[in-house]
Amino acid sequence: MTSRRGRVILAGYSPDLPDLVCVRALERALASGLIVAPRDLPKDLGNRSTIWLDQHEPMNSHDEIWQQVTETLRQGQNVLRWFPETPLATASGRKDADALRDAGIPIELVPTIPIELTAATFAGVPLPETPRVLAMSGTGSGSEITITTDPETCDDSAATLTIQHPGTPRQSTNGSQVPAERRGTLLGGNCAERRLRPNWFESLPLFGQRILVTRTIAQAPVLSRTLRELGAEPVELPAIDIIPDPFPEQTRKAVDDLPDYDWVVFTSTNGVQVF
Repeated sequence: MTSRRGRVILAGYSPDLPDLVCVRALERALASGLIVAPRDLPKDLGNRSTIWLDQHEPMNSHDEIWQQVTETLRQGQNVLRWFPETPLATASGRKDADALRDAGIPIELVPTIPIELTAATFAGVPLPETPRVLAMSGTGSGSEITITTDPETCDDSAATLTIQHPGTPRQSTNGSQVPAERRGTLLGGNCAERRLRPNWFESLPLFGQRILVTRTIAQAPVLSRTLRELGAEPVELPAIDIIPDPFPEQTRKAVDDLPDYDWVVFTSTNGVQVF
């Protein structure tokens, strides 16, 4: 057993924007010896060479994942546990924190970005330096209504904006309050009147589009990242696989015959790499 014992980092991410995490959480993930996360979380939020375990339910001392966690800690490495939303705002996060505390395992908590800040930023709304949150319901995949108003203009006549699915290609921003059963963030007061027009995010050239990415598993993330920067929602479905050259002798002969040709045309970067 090593003299240095690791700890469990409980970190949060936004379910709709998993790449919108703080630097501290990402640094901890990259340096961890084990990552425990929901199955659909992109592997970009951590070192791909690190062991990843799928886990949605709270951990307990009787399951296999708990044994792997404690073994990693005994080796002096840290464990990163990802949660959709700030860890202690979820039932699983609270139960995991209690279980780890009861077992005497040190933890570290890393929050995610508040939904009202995310919504205001992607809607181009300048929040006041000291915004006041009047009401907030449950966050996550369920209903979500966050009401933030400018302290200087809290009367009923103040302008309001409702932002739904902030930061995603499904984002919508309008001037009416959403029903309580739907997700949305309601911003009111002078900040709503000072919204950037046109809004930087909803004006992106591919905003609102879903684009199928059929490149290889290794190449798809680069294209998907570019599509997200342009406002699109990439859907990765690899349709090809690159394998070693099945006819190496023919390839070598083609190389030997290159002096007989004026041009060599490749139809993809994959062909260049294989050649």
